[in-house]
Amino acid sequence: MPLEDNLITCDLVCSGVASPMAWRSYLRYLERHYGELETYEHRPKSFGGKHGSRLPERARFKDGTMAQGAARTKTWSKAYVGRWSLRPTCHDCPFHSMERPADITIGDFWGLSALGGVNEDEGVTLVLQNSRRAEVSRLVEALLSVSRWQEYPANAACNPSQPRLASSPEPNKVRGIFLRGVARAGFGTGFYLALAVAGVRRMLRQNGKNADPALLGKEPVMPPAAGSDSGAKRLQNRLVATKGDCYGCGACVNVCPKGAIRMREDAEGFAYPVIDDDACVSCGLCNKACPRSHGGDIPVERASVAYAVQIEDRERFSKSSSGGAFWGLASRVLLDGGVVYGVAFGDGNVPVHVRCSTASQAMRCMGSKYAQSDVGECYGSVLQDLRAGRKVLFTGTPCQVAALERYVEQAT
Repeated sequence: MPLEDNLITCDLVCSGVASPMAWRSYLRYLERHYGELETYEHRPKSFGGKHGSRLPERARFKDGTMAQGAARTKTWSKAYVGRWSLRPTCHDCPFHSMERPADITIGDFWGLSALGGVNEDEGVTLVLQNSRRAEVSRLVEALLSVSRWQEYPANAACNPSQPRLASSPEPNKVRGIFLRGVARAGFGTGFYLALAVAGVRRMLRQNGKNADPALLGKEPVMPPAAGSDSGAKRLQNRLVATKGDCYGCGACVNVCPKGAIRMREDAEGFAYPVIDDDACVSCGLCNKACPRSHGGDIPVERASVAYAVQIEDRERFSKSSSGGAFWGLASRVLLDGGVVYGVAFGDGNVPVHVRCSTASQAMRCMGSKYAQSDVGECYGSVLQDLRAGRKVLFTGTPCQVAALERYVEQAT
């Protein structure tokens, strides 16, 4: 039996990945004002006696205090939603469409009216079954069996309230100002500098004027540090020529048989591959595994129906950001003796991909994480599990799913 038969992939309706450097700076910003951070929740299900899926971010600190709904805890969400911190490739991503590289797609259920007793305000997951493989169908059926759900035509999910199924996010003109400010002076300075510049631009537009740099002060407002490549588009790298050629997925690092590739952050905080020429044997596997270089070779599928899903397990539902579909899928795979790969907050509340073989481990992967995760050596670990005959559910961004599929293809 081919290894791929035991692999089920699940991608996210992704709005782009934010700079890990900016995320780390934001956590330090919170700690300077509140104390040592214990946990952070992007979209908790409760606040001030209210319950739902659009409540403000919550930070818990080691001294037992909590901050939610405060101006400082809202700033990261504003920067992320405002597209101030996204990776360059996110603005030109082929997976912002209904053509998906994964067997299953999950995301927030926006722009439709859920029927059948499903309350959209409490949180509902959009589920697209893209693959018709028997194993995938059984997993989706298992999810529906433990959920309240409603079926819709798949195309109805691609609507103005769910724009990332139709197009990539437009770059925000204050993106560079924000990231340079964060890199040079910390999150707070970068955020309020970008907010001020955005306000000036908005005022000028309202008055029918162009936002000429001279009116804003000469740009760049926060100049890059000496020797930095924050504004450079080209890379001194024979694997990826420009930053727009790299998802930061780590497929090249994982597939290299000599360990000759490592990821290094640029001044904006995004990781790019660096090759050790002395260790490289020019086998070409890194290029073959790259999903950005071989986008046209990545098989994609399209769902015929969309599901609005809300799991019935209220305890697990309360831990989710939307309808809890991830838990419904993961718990079934674990019950069948399989393993699950997802994103959890690791040391220092930094998003990392982790392997889960128990329910308690998989619960760490519930909830949204609005920064790019570090996949580490997960692709190799997935391959080991597949070779051992285990069923594997891998969840991640579409580019990470495409990277895993390319990796498994090249490694076998």
